[in-house]
Amino acid sequence: MRWSRSYGIPVACVLLAAMLVSWPGVVQADDMGKVSEKLAAAREAYFDARFEQALAITNELLQRPDLTRADSIAVLEHQGLIYFSWGNDHHRKSIQCLERISTIDPCLIKLPRQYWPRGMGDYWYKIVDTSGALVCNRGGETEIQTIVFWPLDAAAQQESKERLGDLGMGLAQMLEIGFMNVGSLDVIERQKLDYLINEHELAQGGPVDQQTAIKAGKLLSAHLMVFGSIIELDKSNEIKLAFRVTEVETSRNLVGFQLDGKRGDYYEMIEQATEELCKRLDIALSDETKDLIEQSGTKSSSAMEEYAAGLRYERQHKYNEAYQHFQAAVELDPEFGEARTKMQVYKPLVG
Repeated sequence: MRWSRSYGIPVACVLLAAMLVSWPGVVQADDMGKVSEKLAAAREAYFDARFEQALAITNELLQRPDLTRADSIAVLEHQGLIYFSWGNDHHRKSIQCLERISTIDPCLIKLPRQYWPRGMGDYWYKIVDTSGALVCNRGGETEIQTIVFWPLDAAAQQESKERLGDLGMGLAQMLEIGFMNVGSLDVIERQKLDYLINEHELAQGGPVDQQTAIKAGKLLSAHLMVFGSIIELDKSNEIKLAFRVTEVETSRNLVGFQLDGKRGDYYEMIEQATEELCKRLDIALSDETKDLIEQSGTKSSSAMEEYAAGLRYERQHKYNEAYQHFQAAVELDPEFGEARTKMQVYKPLVG
């Protein structure tokens, strides 16, 4: 979502509203209206790091006999967030909340969500992997295809490798987030792929290459994988983005293309890549979807680079450092929706 510079709405309030709307299953009947009200109060306390107060509210909600299965998942999900953000001493209780969700129905609601800290998402994948629910059966035939976006490989001078490597991860995530708004596709999060490769030792101790990624994609029933490279030309301001779409089942390359641009034109190039991918895969993009894709990104190259650095620390579970980079990205572009969301995710963990 794009965050308005002019209205001055507090970050937590806006994110609270978005979470409340997206949280499924909260009782809607008039006499049960207090469930959603109490959840909103718990979330507000959580974002203010008032963990004991938030926990008390969720414990009270779990005593209610009128909760639906989706209601119970919503409350337990939030309780898991509270315990996880409270510190390492409470992580066992966070895991217990996730285990309870898995016994209700691990596939009723698609988890984890974008406002989960990465470590909590890893816990969830381990739980559902153990129970055989890492891949949810959709039931029957479906025209929806699953797709995975692999980080762009960096091709540059050694001194630029780390920066471009981070950037390749960030640009791939921008594509991933954008395509999550396309109704005819089901995007498999890169974190899920990372979990499978690491926990099942698919890379066998070596570097994670594209064949390893395809192997993991098959286990997750993915249809398509998008690979790419970001190439920085020597002693120039020019960069190239190259993309290739591979059919997972056959490892056959379906389409490939290259985009030329200048360093810093990341937003425009990802916008072009999105349109080109949709065109070549015969995917219709509505105006509404285009707006959502636009709202998630940034036109500031500096903000994009800060965001990409934050992703590196997030993957390493170094949440303080990740938060600082996401915060820097927001300071550079206050309308950078995904950076602001990431910043808010880790704010309760860093105090």
